[in-house]
Amino acid sequence: MASDCWNESKLVSGRLDAARASDIECFVRSGGSALIAVEPDDHCAAALTGVEVVSDLPTTEWFVTLADTAAAARLDPEVAVSSPLRPLRPIAGDVEVVATTSVRFEHHPTIAIRTLGAGRLVITALGDLDAVRRHSTIGPFVARLLRPVAPARTTDLGVGVVGYGPFGGMGYLH
Repeated sequence: MASDCWNESKLVSGRLDAARASDIECFVRSGGSALIAVEPDDHCAAALTGVEVVSDLPTTEWFVTLADTAAAARLDPEVAVSSPLRPLRPIAGDVEVVATTSVRFEHHPTIAIRTLGAGRLVITALGDLDAVRRHSTIGPFVARLLRPVAPARTTDLGVGVVGYGPFGGMGYLH
């Protein structure tokens, strides 16, 4: 449930110092999850998240395009959101971009994930975390990213009727 996810995850905004970044990293490595809105020129956040901010854009309506991932299942692939925008640039090889926004005809990462130990960081370019949480599409998408559901293990079992076609013997059991 989304509310449980939000209650269990850390929501982080503002500049990070080394001590706060270390606390977040320990929390995530031990299996926690955190949503981080990275600030421009925040070197501690960049080292932790593996992304840096390209520019600081004002609050307006931005269109976010979700990547074709399991977390985006049954959600609109492109949605509008009103928030300040800080387009991201991955600087670490283990960062996965899961949403983009077109700015001046160029797609920039808007939401990215980075796995650290047993947990994960979800990094957003949307500066207003309350707007992210309340949004009818972005909120569930981010909640799914914070607490991904492992695929259920099943054994394939099927039932079939062989040789009982539409001709002859229809409706009769021999």
